[in-house]
Amino acid sequence: MVPTIIYGQKQKDPSEDAVNAVYLALPKVDSQFEWTEIVQADSSLKKDDLYRNAKIFFANGLKSPEDVIQYDDAGERKVVGKGSFHLEDSQFSALFFYTDTREVNFTLEIYCIDGKYKYRIYNINAVCRIGTSSSGSSKVTMTLDDAYNRCLKGVSKKMERRLFIDMIYDIQYTVDDVKKAMAVKKGNDAF
Repeated sequence: MVPTIIYGQKQKDPSEDAVNAVYLALPKVDSQFEWTEIVQADSSLKKDDLYRNAKIFFANGLKSPEDVIQYDDAGERKVVGKGSFHLEDSQFSALFFYTDTREVNFTLEIYCIDGKYKYRIYNINAVCRIGTSSSGSSKVTMTLDDAYNRCLKGVSKKMERRLFIDMIYDIQYTVDDVKKAMAVKKGNDAF
């Protein structure tokens, strides 16, 4: 349900009801937001093939200014790394021009066995530069809960709603990219 709501909201300003629906549908594990799934891969893909695909995804698929891979265990066939994406938006309201630039950071873990893999996206936060035309900007770190709460009030809530939906959209886009990269068979450079 989350992808349907998200993709449907990407084209226009989301309503408060749409943002609430997305927020309530977000996956949580132990009260933390977490996207996780055990994916049945093509049976011809062995754990070494899937592990290679995971390493290639971390090398090519994640846009991060710092070292991406934080943990890599070839024996366990597990890779953990940091990913990020950039968002920005603005809104003119009343007499002020509001801007928000976000660097959304997350941790991605991929664990591989023969014919299956598990991905997990967690530890999601956004480092934001929020400002107005009159007061300059300030730097704030937000969780997904903080980003959602900013959608509910204030004169820039339309911008905040768009940014919240875009955050969720881009996390789902990362999930889609992981699945595409993990499905690649040896010798196929589709990703």
